[in-house]
Amino acid sequence: KPYKYRLKIFSDDDFKLLLKVCNDLSHRFPWQSDAIVLQALTGLRRQECFKLKKSHLDWDHKEIIITPGVSKTGDEEFIPITKPIETCLKNILDISNRHFTYRGKDKQKTFRNYPLSYAKHLPWLFCSTQVMSKKLLNKEYRESSKTRLRSDKHCWLAIRDEMKKRLGIPDTEEYLCSSKMLKKTFAHKCQTAFKGRSDISKRHTRHKSQEILEGTYDGNTRQEKHESAKKLAKVIDFVKR
Repeated sequence: KPYKYRLKIFSDDDFKLLLKVCNDLSHRFPWQSDAIVLQALTGLRRQECFKLKKSHLDWDHKEIIITPGVSKTGDEEFIPITKPIETCLKNILDISNRHFTYRGKDKQKTFRNYPLSYAKHLPWLFCSTQVMSKKLLNKEYRESSKTRLRSDKHCWLAIRDEMKKRLGIPDTEEYLCSSKMLKKTFAHKCQTAFKGRSDISKRHTRHKSQEILEGTYDGNTRQEKHESAKKLAKVIDFVKR
């Protein structure tokens, strides 16, 4: 029996598990796992997320401002800050009050254990854990891309392994789990919430056209396809034995 329907979106159960796993891995991957959660809640593209600055958070109007230099479309856009997004953002801003323990590949020896308070002096919403402390007095360095998050590859690998473990999927089996799936899942949830109204979904997925949204990013889960197949069977039930 297949463990996963091979459309490139997360099922509802897997999506909830993904968010839980991200929360559990936050101590190992500060900013990385939290960036993935924000992408899941907003539909932000990975690189858009990494380039966000704290100044892009407009708390007065409850909006995340996506500047032309950040947005893939090159236009200024915004994302309303709803209650779940607000909670996520506050969790991200609290990371600077924590410590980060870096462990080697053997997962035994601790190489580094240091506070993340330096992030309070950086402009980025998602900072790097590999900053050069001696250069933090240099304004040009602080504001450069070298101090922001640039990759979440290792976090996604850890998420995939942890989800396979919790779902009981053998190590030898493939399990689809990526940031692209996250974007597609968000689009699918928009289409579900707005009952297929692509003109409304497009406001939140921020696609240039409804055709791109419908043709590339919408899909259905295994459960949804089974449910629609049952409805179809009632219409074409003419086979007799």
